[in-house]
Amino acid sequence: MSVPYTYYLYHIPTGKKYYGVKFGKRSNPNLFWVAGGYFSSSRRVKELIDQYGIDSFKAEVRKIFSSAEEAVKYEYRFLCKVNAVRKNDWLNQSAIGAKFFCIMDDDARKKVSEYMKQRMKNFKPTEESNRKRSETLKGRIITEETRKKMSEVQKNRSIEKEQARRDKIRQQAIGRGHSDEVKASLSNIVSQTRWVNNGTEQKKVHMDELNNVLSNGWVNGRILTIVTCPHCGKSGVKHNIVRRHFDKCTSRKI
Repeated sequence: MSVPYTYYLYHIPTGKKYYGVKFGKRSNPNLFWVAGGYFSSSRRVKELIDQYGIDSFKAEVRKIFSSAEEAVKYEYRFLCKVNAVRKNDWLNQSAIGAKFFCIMDDDARKKVSEYMKQRMKNFKPTEESNRKRSETLKGRIITEETRKKMSEVQKNRSIEKEQARRDKIRQQAIGRGHSDEVKASLSNIVSQTRWVNNGTEQKKVHMDELNNVLSNGWVNGRILTIVTCPHCGKSGVKHNIVRRHFDKCTSRKI
């Protein structure tokens, strides 16, 4: 169930502030500012996250609404009241973009969505941006509580939604090809690595390390554990069958 809400951010190192709104199918106040949840769609907020990290912000949900229209209108009134767009201590660059999107008809929204998808498709992050993002993510620990929430979301997804998700991914993949550079890179990874196991553990090693690893008691190949899906009864190698069965099985009864 979608729960529209507004939120407030305060960036501790710079004193910058941001007020935003979240609405749509995945809008959930409980998933705000937690791993695997929603942070912000603001480019300026994301840049500060890349530079300083998630913990450099104080974040809180301010108000919850019964409709997206109410949430967007409240955000608009708030930003106008504090004159955020004209003040340097606010990160908001616009107070009307979301409002106009909310009141558009379906055709107009579709055009805007397609335009944004194309922009994202053509967007290429810089090396510096990638480096900052990598540094931000290093050492991040997902708590057991968050892992449990993420697991529950996956388990409770209806069979219809799961099938629709798979069909969408499959449709987008039709006709998609890799460049010669990507193919060469993938081929190099496959040809230069091998799976090895010692009976209880398994890992991938580079060909340069293979002889040394084998001399220490490891053997070529993966551990082939055969398991059976409790929902449809299909059996197979564990590391393969879990991709489409068990919690993800289309025969699973909710």
